[in-house]
Amino acid sequence: MADIAHSSDFEAGCVRVLKGQTKRLTRAEKAVLERFLEAPPADEDAQEEKDDGASVTFVERLQKRRRLEERQPSYELLAYIPPTSNVVERFFSVARATFGLQRHAL
Repeated sequence: MADIAHSSDFEAGCVRVLKGQTKRLTRAEKAVLERFLEAPPADEDAQEEKDDGASVTFVERLQKRRRLEERQPSYELLAYIPPTSNVVERFFSVARATFGLQRHAL
């Protein structure tokens, strides 16, 4: 079977991002998709550095954790990748069925 995708990590990462599962990205997928990642605003990073003091209360740590969980990485450009059309998927399905039957006849 020939590889259609040049990078399986890129393809799997795109699928996960488009499904909204950015938390499940592997390191390899994150590395491949890094060019598409939008940078967070600089003022949020400065606020987090200020909050890293040793005198942080339990409530402040929980609030920080919630803030970090709410802020998901944004891959805006991946939404513009067109999905494989149904016609192409049908073509590959028919080709697989045809070649599969011929292969068994040999």
